[in-house]
Amino acid sequence: MTLLRRGTRSPGNAGAPPAPAADPPDVLANPPTGRLVVRSPPLPQEGFLEWLLRLSARNILPGPQAILKAAGLGGGIRNHGRDKVVARVAALTGTPPEAVSIRLAERWAGPRDGLFIVPGHPDLRRRMLRFHEPAVCLACLEEDGGVVPAAWSLAAWVACPRHECRMVRTCPACSTPLSWSRPAARRCGAPGCGRALFCDAPDPAPAPVVDLVRLIAKAAGVRDMPPSSLEPVFGSLPLKHLLMMISALDAPLPDTPDKKLWTSRRSGEDAVHAASELLADWPRQFHAHLHRIRDPDAAGRHVSLQKEFPEFFRRLSLRAFFPEDARTILLKEAVAFLDEHWTGDPVKSQRLARLGGALPTSKWISRGQAARRLRVNTPAIVDLVNKGLLKGERRVAAGSNRLWIDRADLERFVVEESRHVSREAFKATNGLLTKQEIAQRLGVDLPRVVHLAEAGHLDQRGRYPDLYYTEASADGLVAMFERAASGTLPPGQTASSRRLVSERGLRQGRLSIDIVKLVEAVAAGLAAPAHVDQAKSGLRRYSFDADEMKALARTLSGDTTLDVVAAQKALACGTKDVPRLIAAGLLADLRSGLGDCGGKGVRRRVTRESVENLRRDVAPSSVLAREHGVPASAFDRLMAGFGIEPVLARAGENTRSFWRREEVAAALAGREARNASQELRESDGGFAGIGGQNSHSCVERNS
Repeated sequence: MTLLRRGTRSPGNAGAPPAPAADPPDVLANPPTGRLVVRSPPLPQEGFLEWLLRLSARNILPGPQAILKAAGLGGGIRNHGRDKVVARVAALTGTPPEAVSIRLAERWAGPRDGLFIVPGHPDLRRRMLRFHEPAVCLACLEEDGGVVPAAWSLAAWVACPRHECRMVRTCPACSTPLSWSRPAARRCGAPGCGRALFCDAPDPAPAPVVDLVRLIAKAAGVRDMPPSSLEPVFGSLPLKHLLMMISALDAPLPDTPDKKLWTSRRSGEDAVHAASELLADWPRQFHAHLHRIRDPDAAGRHVSLQKEFPEFFRRLSLRAFFPEDARTILLKEAVAFLDEHWTGDPVKSQRLARLGGALPTSKWISRGQAARRLRVNTPAIVDLVNKGLLKGERRVAAGSNRLWIDRADLERFVVEESRHVSREAFKATNGLLTKQEIAQRLGVDLPRVVHLAEAGHLDQRGRYPDLYYTEASADGLVAMFERAASGTLPPGQTASSRRLVSERGLRQGRLSIDIVKLVEAVAAGLAAPAHVDQAKSGLRRYSFDADEMKALARTLSGDTTLDVVAAQKALACGTKDVPRLIAAGLLADLRSGLGDCGGKGVRRRVTRESVENLRRDVAPSSVLAREHGVPASAFDRLMAGFGIEPVLARAGENTRSFWRREEVAAALAGREARNASQELRESDGGFAGIGGQNSHSCVERNS
């Protein structure tokens, strides 16, 4: 069988048949004499040599060099121009020239320039590729039908990310290194061997190496590969920068940095193993890496981080060998690690951060930086640390004791304290007032504001160094006093006949009732304002009955009895009702067996417990009439109409009738229900035509 089919001839052979229309034209002077019998365009994952190796196997040729010789490119393609190589190979294989061109380097200037590239990554350096020593994964070749991806030619591709085994670089039978001169991807090309490549037991690769190669596969665009655990951190790096980072973490320094050439004698496999060991648990392994390249002369002496680890710093400073994006990632993790575990001072971490371009990733910042962040002076930072509001640590650096602030805790403090907004905006947003504004609104002096806040009656919120109080809590106190006053003083009623005392008089007088006790008494219902001065504002508007305040003072002091006047005011009854209640057994005085001296007249004293029990179950008619909205003058007749008997009937002037709260509430509720039912019947009857004012004229009413 003929391997090459006859094609077009030179222009001098006039009698030769014309070339078929399907054949691509040859733009060169010396076109090839034929075309391959079995032709196939390159696959997306194949490179130039990988594609020719597959074509040589399908055409039963001894190797890719046979195809190049058939294309008239003998003696090595470097001896021919790039355009000539593209045109000859495209004409021989029946492939568009563009598909061949993207698999060859743009320029062949010298021996250090590569000839072949990985499709889609023309910027890779020659040392990043390994075309002179190809490697294969026998399991992948068996599954993919002998297709060799171009990514296998990367020097860092030392393991199969799919099968987690090492790449095969030698023939298992003769131990000869593989070459591109073999006839097929799964056959050995050594003279005298030519056997099929096989592997009984694949050599497993270390897990960190496989994980790193998976990251390389992702950057190279290889499909259907398992994900790598390094992708969240290093997944944004392009393939070239990723390979540069791998080499920089292991390779020694170049001898001539100005030429930007790698001169490492270590193999790519060594670099990948070393880099995978570092990146597998970065940045904890970074500390071991620093110790591995530590300057032995620096032991036992206080030197800078740059002098202590000179090789690492020189590598990071050479931007041509360490890309900026990779440097940023590594330094960000390294600075955080040094801040956590470094036994020396944080200045070394600061220098490392400055080397990376002032990365704001250090865990510790200086006291001055924290002060500028919070817009306060530096002594305020010390005060915040002493109060426990900020996390700080004192460390010795350059012979001096310095205070360093935790960056994360500082940002937490900024968010919680809303330091990013102005003071006025902070007050307006959160409804806050200063101490002076609260004192003016409540009508009290500044110490009273502090006492109310300490007792929990005013909500406060701090923003260092200021302390604010909520406007809602201050308005709530005023509203509570207003409700208490409206319950005891109906509209239009005055208390001019009473002896009144203000809040300041209670505090400064003999009763010694401060603002906190007064607020708690009003909240518990033990006291209520007796007079409201509408011309004033805040708590200054409210005055209290002096006698009630005396009783309140005795209550607060622990007295369990009330005199007749205090009991009368507590029950809101007439002046003669307390003796009547005592005689009826509804109130207990000290002569009822609870004491040995009950007194007479207004000096007579009753127990506070009996007054509270009576107020809970029984109330005078005036109180019940006001609660249920019934005229007080008609209350007794209304209850008699319901058939309810009073607990204690009225007995003349300055007395009240007393009724049980439950019976009155039930009777009035039934009354409201009957009224509503009657109104409903009247409205329904009118429309039904039974005599209502809205009955129709056509409906006759039966008498």
